[in-house]
Amino acid sequence: VLFLPWQTRTRAPALIRPALQSEIFPMAAGHIDAVLVENGDTVKAGDILFRLSSDTLIHEQAQSAKRLQLIDAQIARRSARLQDRREGAILDDRRTREQAEYDGLERLISNLVIRAPHDGIISDLGPQLHIGRHVRITTRLGRLVHPGQMELIAFPNENTAQRVRIEKAVKFISDDGNLTAQTARITDMSPAAQSVISDKLVTSFYGGGLAVLDQPDGTLTPNRPVFKLRAELSQENRESFRQHRGVAHITVAPQSPAVALWRRIMQVLIRETDF
Repeated sequence: VLFLPWQTRTRAPALIRPALQSEIFPMAAGHIDAVLVENGDTVKAGDILFRLSSDTLIHEQAQSAKRLQLIDAQIARRSARLQDRREGAILDDRRTREQAEYDGLERLISNLVIRAPHDGIISDLGPQLHIGRHVRITTRLGRLVHPGQMELIAFPNENTAQRVRIEKAVKFISDDGNLTAQTARITDMSPAAQSVISDKLVTSFYGGGLAVLDQPDGTLTPNRPVFKLRAELSQENRESFRQHRGVAHITVAPQSPAVALWRRIMQVLIRETDF
């Protein structure tokens, strides 16, 4: 019995989420001047979501503009003498670099007006986003999700990942008892184990089933190797734009208990010998 390939289903922590979604972060640090959206608002690509200001960037650009004016004045005074021509080449190079600095600051200032990258619905705006608050480029301002396009992601362990097959069936059971079971087909499997888990809702840090460690830099890393599986939901299961956490029941290639035990032993040996 140990050698009969009968194990054809496995389970993994999973999440149903919008397939198209964007986390909204500032491109430059600044103070919030205006919050123009609320949770649940529908926006179009290019709509203004937030306005920020930065005295630091304004000051740096003004200083850059003064340096450009000084260089231009020096260029205008140079003569046709050979020595001046050599100095002129140096001035031209300085002006090119200073102009690049000025243009970069101009782009950063223009990015203080934060626009929607695509159509969608605003969510996850926090109460801390008040007028006058200073935000950094690591401050998440909110999330923009596109309704009607949902996907399933799951995190099978290394013992299971090698048995996953594209197009095989997945059944999702949500932690939320109000959501009926969802069916899907596997479309993709990551070629390597995940070093960082960005879908935090599925992790133990947020009450999910995927055990992780909270690193000093704020990232979440899995306790053991896991891979990332993506699956396309059945058409009738795409009405919501909310995230749902749960468990994926995955159809995998058959494997006997004996082979499963052998693979686990080999994985431990490889890990211990540091191959």
